[in-house]
Amino acid sequence: AALERAGDATSARTAYAGFLKRWPGNINAAVGLANAHHALGELPQAEAVLRQAERRDPSSVIVLNNLAQTLSDQGRDVEALPFIERALAAGGPFAAAVKETNELIRSRLAAKRN
Repeated sequence: AALERAGDATSARTAYAGFLKRWPGNINAAVGLANAHHALGELPQAEAVLRQAERRDPSSVIVLNNLAQTLSDQGRDVEALPFIERALAAGGPFAAAVKETNELIRSRLAAKRN
């Protein structure tokens, strides 16, 4: 996350991709790589990384939240719901961020209905 905050998402993407090649099961690196893809507008790539991370750690609230956000950002709000609902049910230290993502997805769904 520090690499993305530094403002160089391209370098972050390269660094996290290298990290994942060496340690493919590292969820933090997967989240970092997905965040870098997202920052660069590479949403399908971010989704692919997060789906793989979710298969490795299906209880990761960060992965579930970010996957739901990424799906929603691609206009796939209905598909995002099961992931954000799992993240909400898990609770934990990221509950506020998960609640915010849930509200965003539900507001987007409501806007589509109107």
